[in-house]
Amino acid sequence: MESAEPPSTSALLENDELDFAPESAAAGADAPTSFAQPERTYPIVEVVAPETLSAGYTFDVEYNHEIFTVQVPPSGVFKGQTFTAQTKAAMKESSHQLRIPVGGWKDSLFDFCKYGPFHPSLCLAVFCPLVAIGQIFTRLGLTWNAAPSENPYNNSSTSFKIMVAISFAYFCIFQIVNPASFALIHNLHIIHILYAAYLAGKTRAYIRDRYDIPASDATKNAISKCGCGRDDENGGCDLVEDYVLACVCGPCTITQMARHTAMYDTYGGSFMNSNGLPRHAPNMV
Repeated sequence: MESAEPPSTSALLENDELDFAPESAAAGADAPTSFAQPERTYPIVEVVAPETLSAGYTFDVEYNHEIFTVQVPPSGVFKGQTFTAQTKAAMKESSHQLRIPVGGWKDSLFDFCKYGPFHPSLCLAVFCPLVAIGQIFTRLGLTWNAAPSENPYNNSSTSFKIMVAISFAYFCIFQIVNPASFALIHNLHIIHILYAAYLAGKTRAYIRDRYDIPASDATKNAISKCGCGRDDENGGCDLVEDYVLACVCGPCTITQMARHTAMYDTYGGSFMNSNGLPRHAPNMV
């Protein structure tokens, strides 16, 4: 049994040949032989955990441009630990799509420098947060106000263009307005920050709900102490974490969402593509 790692490193899987099972031929010498449809078999592999992951967390490994899904065992794993897993078919059996991890964040909120200080995801989150959020909208198929779209593939790229237009208008106004108008500049800056925080918080809540990511233990303990409880149907006070983090540390929140919805280890990043990835990179779903 050979080893497999996530797409950030080379993944070595076992032989993935197709097995053909012939059906029984009808009696008689002239009866034609029929064959069943080929059934794909998926190997058991050894995977090196890219991060400390909880039980049930799923992620993809790549081999020869094919994507396989593995699931973390019930005991959970630590970063760098090798564990054995049965591979599964990735979503839609497509090499053009990769699955966004389910059950937990891919990495920590404070791993914003994981790919260096000049990575597009970090630079955009700091200097053009709306553009960075627009790229996340494209990946998730969201509208310009972070709502699910009925036609995600058409509307999501439009969402990115709207975010770019708003950012461009924001910087143009700064050049036009008289520097002596401190109050106007200050108010405009506050509105821009609050709007970006609102979109970041709403997007984070959507990601947690869609990919079954629970709130942190710190948030749960704080909610328990304040006695505000939780409304399981609507997400309740778990939303506090999403919006507080977006307001207190917007760039950290945005970059965490960007890393979770992309495979920067394999495909790098892009400043002005609508999804923040090279054109040849597969979609994350």
